[in-house]
Amino acid sequence: MQVPVSARILRMALCWLLLTGLAACQTSVPYFAEPSPHLASGRSDPRLVASRAISERAATVLQRIPVAKGRLSLAPGFEDHLLSVLQPLDIVMVRSPRGPVRNGIPSYFTHAIIWLGTKRQLMAAGLWNHPSLVPYRSEIEAGNVALEAINTHVHLMTLQRVTDRDVLAIVRAPQSALRHRGKVLARALDTVGRRYDTNLDFDDRDRLTCAELVMEVFPSLMLPVRYSLGRRTLIPDDIVRLAAEEEGGYRLLETFATTPDGRYFSLRRSEVQKRLTSPARKPPFGYY
Repeated sequence: MQVPVSARILRMALCWLLLTGLAACQTSVPYFAEPSPHLASGRSDPRLVASRAISERAATVLQRIPVAKGRLSLAPGFEDHLLSVLQPLDIVMVRSPRGPVRNGIPSYFTHAIIWLGTKRQLMAAGLWNHPSLVPYRSEIEAGNVALEAINTHVHLMTLQRVTDRDVLAIVRAPQSALRHRGKVLARALDTVGRRYDTNLDFDDRDRLTCAELVMEVFPSLMLPVRYSLGRRTLIPDDIVRLAAEEEGGYRLLETFATTPDGRYFSLRRSEVQKRLTSPARKPPFGYY
């Protein structure tokens, strides 16, 4: 039997409200440096149980909600400048345009991307003929030059999707992590097709979040595991924080935002650090 249009709209609205209720908004969702005591007992947090039941359907609904174009995508000359700065296997941290996705993540930076590189960049780095890249060369030549974990699975993406953001930061791994670039590239491409974790649950080892993708590619990046909304999770801001402090040799190269008249500019490191979220020490009661 065909579901009436009004019922479908109501169902979509309920999914949206449920997911929003679980994630709340960026300014009011806390996360913690220490886990809730209930995790040690092995009990499941009711919010994580509910999230597992509805998160994939709700994520599908949220993907259909239109959002504004990212301000950087409209900034004259930004894509050309970004290409002049990026190198293969840089980490790109972004803040998404205002909307449900941005509001549901307790972090100023909402997404992490691995920059694979254009054909020219990969050839200059000596990676174009690497065996792990050969199956993807036609995709890269078609413009799919970066890697992300989002929606349903890990996949390649275009430069235009990378720049469709309000803020963008470039993190560069240390030479010690890039000494064998071919192995790093192989680790990155080995994640293609892995399922995306809509629950943002660090303990779900079968699926990846965007921050977990970065850790898969760069195991030397020792991100702290936080606790929020009934689950252990990784927070994108921690990648930027460690890079800004040059922890482990990771460096925050440049961070871009836009002026009120739509031009791009570089944020000072101190300004970036002020915008980053921070964890509270520990939850005030058992279930949080």
